[in-house]
Amino acid sequence: TLSAGVSHNKMLSKLVSGKNKPNKQTVLCMSNVDDVLLELPLRELNGFGGKLGDQLIENYRIQCVGELRRFSHQELEEMSLGTAKVKNSSALWMYEACRGICNETVKARIAPKSYSCGKTFRGPDKLRQIKDVENYVYKLSTELSSRLISAREKYKQTASTLSVHIHTGSKTVKRKGKELKLT
Repeated sequence: TLSAGVSHNKMLSKLVSGKNKPNKQTVLCMSNVDDVLLELPLRELNGFGGKLGDQLIENYRIQCVGELRRFSHQELEEMSLGTAKVKNSSALWMYEACRGICNETVKARIAPKSYSCGKTFRGPDKLRQIKDVENYVYKLSTELSSRLISAREKYKQTASTLSVHIHTGSKTVKRKGKELKLT
């Protein structure tokens, strides 16, 4: 199946690409960008899922992308992490992203950069016993192994890092993960 997002830039296209899965396309017109971004949960916009998103949520209580619009570039720089150069770059990116501006070009690539395998369990499907967790970890790792073997054969790629993420389902998003260097 193929789902695609169509908009005025890479960031907005990526944002809407998963909205009507599977096998459908979603168009986000410029006239609707403000409405979408104002109420969009911060973590749903690519780039706010890691440490930066954690800091904005925990230290500044920012929940939606639109809330960033009230800050100047200088204030966003003070809220950013890293060296002065990184802070400036991050602040500019946040300032533009919350307004739907992205100048990043789409780069063609044949081989995927990453492979993932996951499953969400909600409500009555929640995993309640350790044997059920073990069963799904085995199934997911088998599926991922198969994908990596295919990638090695087709693209001559070898995995270098394995990341395992566990989401506990609490309202507060805390990602638990472990990275393992494979090379």
